[in-house]
Amino acid sequence: MSNTLSELIAQGWRLRYVDPLSLVDHASHVRGESDQAACAWADLFEAWGRLSRGEREDCDRCLASARIAMQGVSDIEGRVACDELATYLLARDGDCEAAMRCGAAALALPADALSPVMRYNVLSRHGIVLESSGRTDEALHAHYDTVAAARRTGEPAFVATSLGALGGLQSSLLNLEDAQPLCAEAWSLCEQWQWINVTSFVGLNHMMVLSGLGRHGDALAMADRMIALEERFTARHRAQRHTLYGVVLTAAGELERAQAMLDRSHVLVKAASAEGVPRIEWAWSQARVWNRVGRARDALELACTYLASSPPGRQDVAFPIDIANLRAEAALACEALGDLAGALRHEREAARAREEAAHRAAHAQRVTMQINLQLDAATRERDRAVQEQQRLAQVNAALESANQAKTRFLAAASHDLRQPIHALGLQLAALRDVLPPGPAQGIGQRIEGTVGALGSMFNLLLDMSRMDAGVMPVRRIDADLRPLLVRLIDEFAPAAADKRLRLALRLPAHCAATTDAMLLERLLRNLIDNAIKYTEHGGVLVTLRRAGAGRWRLQVWDTGCGIAVEEQARVFDEFYQVGNRARDRAQGLGLGLSIVRRLAHMLNHRLTLSSRPGHGSCFSIELPATEIAPVEPKLLVHGADFGEDLCIAVIEDDADVRDAMRLLLQRWGHRVVDGIDHHGVLAQCVDGCVPVAVIADDQLPGARNGAAEAAALGDALERALPTLIVTGDSSPQRLRALSDAGLAWLSKPVAPVRLRSWLAGIRS
Repeated sequence: MSNTLSELIAQGWRLRYVDPLSLVDHASHVRGESDQAACAWADLFEAWGRLSRGEREDCDRCLASARIAMQGVSDIEGRVACDELATYLLARDGDCEAAMRCGAAALALPADALSPVMRYNVLSRHGIVLESSGRTDEALHAHYDTVAAARRTGEPAFVATSLGALGGLQSSLLNLEDAQPLCAEAWSLCEQWQWINVTSFVGLNHMMVLSGLGRHGDALAMADRMIALEERFTARHRAQRHTLYGVVLTAAGELERAQAMLDRSHVLVKAASAEGVPRIEWAWSQARVWNRVGRARDALELACTYLASSPPGRQDVAFPIDIANLRAEAALACEALGDLAGALRHEREAARAREEAAHRAAHAQRVTMQINLQLDAATRERDRAVQEQQRLAQVNAALESANQAKTRFLAAASHDLRQPIHALGLQLAALRDVLPPGPAQGIGQRIEGTVGALGSMFNLLLDMSRMDAGVMPVRRIDADLRPLLVRLIDEFAPAAADKRLRLALRLPAHCAATTDAMLLERLLRNLIDNAIKYTEHGGVLVTLRRAGAGRWRLQVWDTGCGIAVEEQARVFDEFYQVGNRARDRAQGLGLGLSIVRRLAHMLNHRLTLSSRPGHGSCFSIELPATEIAPVEPKLLVHGADFGEDLCIAVIEDDADVRDAMRLLLQRWGHRVVDGIDHHGVLAQCVDGCVPVAVIADDQLPGARNGAAEAAALGDALERALPTLIVTGDSSPQRLRALSDAGLAWLSKPVAPVRLRSWLAGIRS
């Protein structure tokens, strides 16, 4: 549906309440959109317009055409709108049961299935049908729901109409205390806007409430305003309006004007119907005027005739206050004519009707009180929900702030801690080649292992920061899973053998999947390592099998301690470990499964866990299968020629790290020029040693950084220099900046083998 058609439909609904006579012309504008949906809506709006003009046959024809057109349009609101008009016509014709059946389907729809405007229309029509059926309790509930729905639309005309309808029902039930504020609010909206149709409806109800409260001056003023606008109102209900003007004028003592209004109403009724049966309000008002001007016999004859006729389908007799008023006028006429027995009889019936009216009014007040209590409870519940949402938002903001603080702390602390570990690792790599065989070599290996363990802990934390920063790229290819899985089994076989565990692999002959092979390998490495770590007896099994069309299910089974149900969600949290309250370092930091979950999310691979305490666990990963011939990734062979005799510039402000880097590079056969900035490096560029690459620390004193110093060095030498940034900053912002800049970088502590790999790339 186009935006223009949507706007025309919204305008049509507003005209339906504000100026229904203009709907026929509006329908021609809607039809100008020239598609089936537009034609269907145009027929519907024309049907409403024809009905407002009193052209019932044309209304029925347009509605039938709209229904047929809506069948070929995927527009649930259009079909509901057709049902809503049909419901209105059935209720207007007096077939309220059929109207209820017609509107039932729309009422059964979920609240969010319809737009606020359409939902308001459905509820409004339902309330009117219930009221016409005499089901006043249900009608009250429906009208209050309609008011709430009207407020949700944000359309003042709908709000005024719904308030006026509810106030009118309360007034008919003589619950004037609740009716008055409703009608007053509705009328205040009408005074702000020029809504002729709404003003007619709301003004009548407000006028009658004022009269019922005994505020005859205000009621008379309202009647005068309405009479002045009468020619602008639609012809429908004109007889009813003149009757009610007569009621108010009679109560205010203006009998001559009241008689004129009652006469006009009677003429209109006769013209509209062969039977010419007036409303009961007209009957008792006319009898009251005649009683007051001395025409008691005419008043009595009118009252008795009306009471005896009981015309079929006359719904207004449902309100006993009108019967009471008519009986009271008959009693006054009998008394004036000397028929005291008749007067007593009519007065008794009037008293009985007044009692019934009072009972209904009291009942309406109780129902209204219950509705208001329910509305207050719903409002409090909504306010509590809003407060809870605000509280959760504050908690989430605090958690986000704490997470950012953690990241900032990790970035600041890790840089300072990485520096000595970084230097120590470089020095150990240089020392390894000069240690004599024997105990010294063993001590060196143990020191190197300790440094490596500490470095791996930092790298785990760095991986977490990289994933948070979104700088860990995902490169999906059609990868052969067999060599990847075989390699992992070979890698972990010694660890499993050390614990006397059986490590097995089961997979089909051909298995390719669309994934990032490197990230998937890291994910599986964590799962297999975790399985071996927590298994003491039995073994670990890695399987790959079909999981339906186009899917693989990769599973890591173990016969370990298992995970209780209440802990299964928490094992993916950072630093959480099952059965390691003493924080045994041999069991790691508790980051492995957290990284698994993040990697699975990055790869868009579904991760699940099933486990039974004492029996073991199974972690499952679902991957998209592919039949395309897998692309074999090119691997860097670390045993290749890494290149020697390069002149490397080292920019580092930490003397220990600078000395260790120089010593290591020189042991590998390279020449080194170093300094704390590019000026220091340039000062050492003598004897033909001009650097061909730069290794720079990311953080330097002041506002400088390694990338800027490396660029300045390249500018001074008038050549582009490949640059490797060595950083201890794990903050997501900095890692993202380095990645966006396209710079090669390694995190501290740098593994010597990774440094040699980068140098090999420079050489090639």
